[in-house]
Amino acid sequence: MAAQRFEKGTEMFFMFQDYWKLIQDFWITEDTDEYWGAFSEAANRFYRKYKTDYAKELVLVLADELDRHWKNADRRR
Repeated sequence: MAAQRFEKGTEMFFMFQDYWKLIQDFWITEDTDEYWGAFSEAANRFYRKYKTDYAKELVLVLADELDRHWKNADRRR
């Protein structure tokens, strides 16, 4: 089976570009209200832009992963 890719210019193509940017912007977690507030706003913007269950699940998975990063970093201190 040949690998299929998202065609440039499709909604899925743009959604994954935006998701990658969201990951890059928030990957290094911080223990501040500003960080988590900014993440929450960016995540909500992402979801409102694409309005799909898939977009919602992507945001929730990222939130869980960022929470794990933050908890693990806290234990290393």
